[in-house]
Amino acid sequence: MDINFNIFDFHQPILQGILLVLLFGISLWIAWSPLKKIRAHYQLQRLINRLGHAALRHVTLMDGADIPIYIEYLILQSTGLLLLIIKPYRGNIFAALKIQNWTQVVRHHSFKFANPLYELETNLQAIRAMIPKVNVQGLVVFAQGAAFPKGKPEFVCDYDMLKRLAHSHERGELPASVRSAWEQLGSSVQQDKKLHPTILYQRGDRPRLIFGIFLLIGCLIYAIWLLVQLYGTG
Repeated sequence: MDINFNIFDFHQPILQGILLVLLFGISLWIAWSPLKKIRAHYQLQRLINRLGHAALRHVTLMDGADIPIYIEYLILQSTGLLLLIIKPYRGNIFAALKIQNWTQVVRHHSFKFANPLYELETNLQAIRAMIPKVNVQGLVVFAQGAAFPKGKPEFVCDYDMLKRLAHSHERGELPASVRSAWEQLGSSVQQDKKLHPTILYQRGDRPRLIFGIFLLIGCLIYAIWLLVQLYGTG
């Protein structure tokens, strides 16, 4: 039996298969970095869900002076309430308790951002004033990939610490005082459309993700077409 094979013949099934594998690999390479960030984001959300009985997410709460308090996560726990501020920053974080600005270093670039502990303390004071008989604690949570080479300040939680907290948390019985305070807060909050989960994309990540997804869809369509050509007419 004679088999005629020309590597320059685009209609050869082997060449088409190689082209499909190459396109699939290129599309994964393009979309991989932003996809990793999305995966890390949802891993973080799952850990937060394990921290308590229920949560208020991305809401606005008016304090006693009618000043809006923006809450990312307020977790209902058996021992009280836990307020979380999420900072999805990666790289090396240089931070200290009393300095005004912290620094994020990614590769050879550095970025300044406001000390989030000030915001945490302001929000904690407002919530504690509304429910003075309930224990309210707070943490600033950094995403997977953040490191603190000069030390991690108190009330700052990295990804590994959050994982330990989530795995060790036990959902005990809710005291009546905690339940009552939770219902009080729940009746006075409003969903804030401006607040939403943040995925920290770097420059170019969004177009890479979109282009990579479209290329993956193109690979799928091409694979289906190729299978139809090979087997559909047999």
